Amino acid sequence: AWYARFFDALRELEARGTKVYPSAAFKQLVSSKADYLLLLERTGLPVCPTRLLGQAALTEPATSSATDGIAGGSRADPVAL
Repeated sequence: AWYARFFDALRELEARGTKVYPSAAFKQLVSSKADYLLLLERTGLPVCPTRLLGQAALTEPATSSATDGIAGGSRADPVAL
């Protein structure tokens, strides 16, 4: 919850004309390793093999469906490991 308020505050500063560097949007993007890896992969940059797991996969017993998806695989709420 505090994380969302942090990025909201940065966006509010930007809206008031305060220079925020790097931008609030960039800081929010790179704060999620999973989102950042997916962006790098979409732009064609090489990334090390990384499994992206959904939150449920972290609390449920391991199954083949819980471990599918190397960077670029799509699962809800990805967490990079």
